[in-house]
Amino acid sequence: MQNGHGNGSVPVPGAHVCAWHHAPGQRRDNDTTPRCTTSDSDGAFVLAQLEPAAYHVHTSAPTYRPGGLASPVPARAARRTEGIDLTLTPGGAPLTGQVIDLQGAPISGAWVTNFSLREPSQERGAIAAGQTDRDGRFTLWLTPGPHHVEADAPGFT
Repeated sequence: MQNGHGNGSVPVPGAHVCAWHHAPGQRRDNDTTPRCTTSDSDGAFVLAQLEPAAYHVHTSAPTYRPGGLASPVPARAARRTEGIDLTLTPGGAPLTGQVIDLQGAPISGAWVTNFSLREPSQERGAIAAGQTDRDGRFTLWLTPGPHHVEADAPGFT
């Protein structure tokens, strides 16, 4: 994970890195949730528990615009930083909110993304994802401008 600002690149510790199955409809459980991790102090990361398949890999971090790979990569390549260069550019803007149910109760653990989890073939571009906390609150760091944001949680439509 690198900061792409200026002539040199520096590691971005604490970046949120996620991999999405390229075709979740092919999975037995049709699971659309990402597999995520956080980069270490050197900007390195390991994505564990990836089934053999192709994955979209994206990253985001506070104050940065999200970044990602242009094409899906096989699980063995998505799993480790070796051979994968993800670059973040300064200038991200925070989007904060809360996910609640119809009665106004917070939904903990919902995935919030700026692309559709239900349309995996949709062009994803550079995206960000995060889970809500116990109060249903979230923050995504995005490129400034309008975004389509979607929340997805088991047991909710």
